[in-house]
Amino acid sequence: MATPARVERTPWVSVREISRRPLVLLALLVIAIAAVLIVRASRHGGDKTQIMTSPVEARSIALTIEATGTVEPIDLVEVKSKASGLITHMPVQVGSFVKKGALLAQIDPRDVENQYNQARAAVRAAEANVTVTTAAKLRSDALFKQQFITADEHEKATLDFANAQAQLVTARTNLDLA
Repeated sequence: MATPARVERTPWVSVREISRRPLVLLALLVIAIAAVLIVRASRHGGDKTQIMTSPVEARSIALTIEATGTVEPIDLVEVKSKASGLITHMPVQVGSFVKKGALLAQIDPRDVENQYNQARAAVRAAEANVTVTTAAKLRSDALFKQQFITADEHEKATLDFANAQAQLVTARTNLDLA
């Protein structure tokens, strides 16, 4: 018996072996799917955003902003008085606009007047003390020249005179500040 000849087949099918009809159907299917996708995309992308327009005109814009926080001034001005005492009259309120030289507050003048009177009395007392110590220093100078007093007594009289002059300067300064 004769052995039949073996024919080997490759897994690859040549294009000639495939009929043309399935290829045409496959190509038509791909074209149909592409057409459907294009139509769908044009329908969904076709919605256009509506835009409102208006003619240009000049007008003011009201802008309101609500926020939580602390309002702080750019410049902080602190108003102080050299005088202290009880405020008897205050014609302006906190936050009011004032002009230069305007009365902001009136202080009870009795305390200031009393301080001034005390400073004036201190000046008079210091002047009297300078008069007394001047006379004492002049006597001390004369007595020290004649060697009737010791150097310690003369230095004490000179020191008392210098202290009296310093007290007078201090009293006059306090009077100027009162």
